[in-house]
Amino acid sequence: MIIICNKCETKFKVLDNLIPPEGKMVQCSYCNAKWRQDNVAELSTNLGLCVFWIITLCITFSILYLGLIIVYGNTIPIPKFLSDLLISFGIPIEGGNLFGREFDR
Repeated sequence: MIIICNKCETKFKVLDNLIPPEGKMVQCSYCNAKWRQDNVAELSTNLGLCVFWIITLCITFSILYLGLIIVYGNTIPIPKFLSDLLISFGIPIEGGNLFGREFDR
């Protein structure tokens, strides 16, 4: 874990097991300030990376799905709430309309 001095803001890298869950008094080796440091659990890098990719994939597939609906209209299965939402934004989804222009598939 990384702890930061409250006085001079010097950063120190400390092993997680050196600070107990209830906290510990520590002293800055730069300015000699003392403070009580709590053991703050941090997200692991792997967990953060997994969350990033899950969010990225969800957003990507949502954009692709909306693009397919806009291009292919109602031939793609569309939930009712999404259909109503797209129509309320003025995006035509009936037949072969792409923003009000007819085209052949």
